Amino acid sequence: PPLKWLDPRRSVEHFGHAMRHQLNLMVEHENLATFRRNFQGHGNIRFPEPFLSSSDVIIESFEESIPISVAILHGTTEDKRALAKSGIRMFLKMVFHDNLIHGDLHPGNLLVSRDSPDQLVVLDVGMTTTLQDHQKEMLYPLIRSFIKHEYEEVCWRLLRDAPCNDCANPAQFVREMSDVVREVASTRIMLGQLDVSGLIVRFLSTLQRHKVQLESGFVSTIVSVLVLEGVGRSLDPELDILKEAAPFLITQVATNSGQ
Repeated sequence: PPLKWLDPRRSVEHFGHAMRHQLNLMVEHENLATFRRNFQGHGNIRFPEPFLSSSDVIIESFEESIPISVAILHGTTEDKRALAKSGIRMFLKMVFHDNLIHGDLHPGNLLVSRDSPDQLVVLDVGMTTTLQDHQKEMLYPLIRSFIKHEYEEVCWRLLRDAPCNDCANPAQFVREMSDVVREVASTRIMLGQLDVSGLIVRFLSTLQRHKVQLESGFVSTIVSVLVLEGVGRSLDPELDILKEAAPFLITQVATNSGQ
């Protein structure tokens, strides 16, 4: 019975769909081409260029780059500030403008160009997320609250928007989930050593323990938000994420008002 709150059938279906896409390198080719179009003119963001692909093989450009963990340790303050802004803006654009979100954004898939130390190189785009309208209605306010560091509000929203929950102690759920969110948000990710799988386990176990169910596929996007803020603050502890997000949030509010 406790597995009910992890929605195992839908989770396995979602995982299977994602894995089939990741194993089909023609999907990776298509996603690379789309991301390159979406970020054309954004000089601080680069995706490898795909040349040829089959379901089993892809040929793409080799990007001379270093791990972002090295840039965190050895980059100049100016370059690290530029990288932090670029990473946050990239994710916000994916979510609020393009509705095509990299589904596996962690430090191992974020590199820094050797030629341009203020340029992010983004890898491994086989897994992506596209939000349905009802998911946008849930996720956008969630991200707004997270950007404003309203972590308790983030967790209350998770509880209110859950498609199914039987939480006996909502206040305790909010306290425990807030601890998870706050810990990642306040941690400087050095050497890319954030335990993303451990974070997901803690996130899911808290949901399961309090009998709160999220939509399958939703967790990866939420975890990406947490990880990217941690990376951003490692590069620039003074990063004003709310300021970077303001143009996207204003546009989204205006779009909703016009509907």
